Amino acid sequence: MSSEPADTRSSLRWLARPVNAFSAAEFLRLARLRVDVFVVEQTCVYAEFDNYDALQSTLHITGDRVDGSEEQTLACARVMFPAGSATSDEQPPSAPDQYPVFARIGRVAVSPELRGVGVARDMMEFALSEIKKKADSCDVHPEAASVELQNLKTKKRDNICVTLSSQTYIVPFYSSLGFVTCSDPYLEDGIEHVDMRLILT
Repeated sequence: MSSEPADTRSSLRWLARPVNAFSAAEFLRLARLRVDVFVVEQTCVYAEFDNYDALQSTLHITGDRVDGSEEQTLACARVMFPAGSATSDEQPPSAPDQYPVFARIGRVAVSPELRGVGVARDMMEFALSEIKKKADSCDVHPEAASVELQNLKTKKRDNICVTLSSQTYIVPFYSSLGFVTCSDPYLEDGIEHVDMRLILT
């Protein structure tokens, strides 16, 4: 068996940045991966990009591999910080009052050839580390700052909640990262999902 997937996993470069920090070529690679996975592979006809993608407060996570002169985006995710000014149908699931929703992870995708070798875990751990940095520094863009989030300096980080919407078949993976299910199953674009949350520690 070839060791290429494991070698590729260790050579991925992880970045977290808003969309305006991408070059045109970088954004096209991100867009192609997301459309290939969420629209083509999952046969879902829907508007893959929404208003949250363009917000300065949204972090786009990418796992890139450089092969000679060619660069490939092989994994991606999106971290949204709740933004009252955003106009989007996608809203973070509710959480108990003592756990303000600080961030929402979505659009988690890994290129088919790298699934099952730990890339998704590496990406989620990187995303959570970036969220922790934001929580520790209270570095939230003004467009994402509710009164509650503006007062985070007086709160403990272990009271901050990260949410996501998981397809039901992959719930065990997110559970292994500490997420717990917080909703009944529901259909989203014809695929069964549940809401999950993680309290930062």
